[in-house]
Amino acid sequence: MLGRMGTRGAAVLAGGEGRRFKVAGGRGDKALFKIEGKPMVVRVLEAVKEVVDEVIVVVDSWERAQRFAPALSDVRIVVDEEGPRGPLTGIRTGLRKLRAESCLITPCDVPFIKGAALNELLRKLEEGVEGVVPLWPNGFHEPLIAAYKREPALRVGDLLGKLGRTRPDDLVRAGLEVEFLSVREIRKVDPDLDTFVNINKPSDLESRRPLKLSGELDSVRLRHPMELQEVAKLVEEAVAQRRASVVDDGGVLFWSALLRRVLAKSSSELIEAATWYRREAELYDSLGLRLLRARALIDAYRCLEEGGVKADHLMKEALGVYRELGVDRKDL
Repeated sequence: MLGRMGTRGAAVLAGGEGRRFKVAGGRGDKALFKIEGKPMVVRVLEAVKEVVDEVIVVVDSWERAQRFAPALSDVRIVVDEEGPRGPLTGIRTGLRKLRAESCLITPCDVPFIKGAALNELLRKLEEGVEGVVPLWPNGFHEPLIAAYKREPALRVGDLLGKLGRTRPDDLVRAGLEVEFLSVREIRKVDPDLDTFVNINKPSDLESRRPLKLSGELDSVRLRHPMELQEVAKLVEEAVAQRRASVVDDGGVLFWSALLRRVLAKSSSELIEAATWYRREAELYDSLGLRLLRARALIDAYRCLEEGGVKADHLMKEALGVYRELGVDRKDL
């Protein structure tokens, strides 16, 4: 086994069947699709087990848990506590059920994932940050192949859940100290970057080829002025008082924006929330985190639209980033 054992765990997310995944005779369950005789989820589990000693698979229903059971007889299967509400719910469920301090999160549809690459994420996490997320040189990050310290990630994840947020990106926007680790570092142990080959449909296997790097961005550390524990207290206080400005002292632009949007009682407050989101987008722009910048711009757009202000230019700008990064527009 690779790495230091005993404090490491992993949650493999298998929450959806994969709507685009169709095989002969109709739609199949993507996680159970066999590659070289093994279900995709089993291949992922084999890599994960090289670097952790506690593993769970998170699914979105008891029906799927029963369907998975024959193939995963030696793995604990847990069901999303809040049902199929998105990846962040699955991450929160996984973190809550794991006991380990350092936790990997992986999807079930990366069948060529490498244990050595996952070990790099955990090794960096154990150097003292609260999250490690792979980063491509063009500013695209991989929120579903990541490593988190369990307690801080779960605390911020639960705060996000209470406010209706479902995106995994929000974990890294909400105050965690995160190392965006360049995939160039991961390439040292996974030369073809097979870890990031995502299979959305059977034809992806036929067209599979080594992933190419474009852009010059290196690893980036996202820090915030205040410790996460103190930021979380401010968020809870702001919600209790229904006064968003309470959280501003924490210095996390995302929370200043989100709470203004959630607690808004007027168009002017929604417009103010959009201003904070645009400040957040500027922060990510300065760091080269282009996908996060696009996410913040979309949030700003929605606030302005809800406030009765046309903001098509913001959506156009965000969609331009999506196109350049190859992100599906459905992922808005």
